[in-house]
Amino acid sequence: GLFEGDDYTALMSACRDSAARDGVILDTEEELWRRFTGIVQRNLHVVFTMNPSGGDWKNRSTASPALFNRCVVDWFGTWSP
Repeated sequence: GLFEGDDYTALMSACRDSAARDGVILDTEEELWRRFTGIVQRNLHVVFTMNPSGGDWKNRSTASPALFNRCVVDWFGTWSP
């Protein structure tokens, strides 16, 4: 996994402390892990950039619709036909 040994133990301890501060009672490490992954999912932001100047923007965007699902496309510069 991503966290093992001492790293996992330290993470679970920090999650337990955070839950206690928030008044959340979690009994198992599985519940702590779900809380941790939920927090990460809510706060994770990814920046992905593509250079459309090669003229292949339309092909790439239609070939990979998952890249544009629930995202914002900021176009800087002039919009080419």
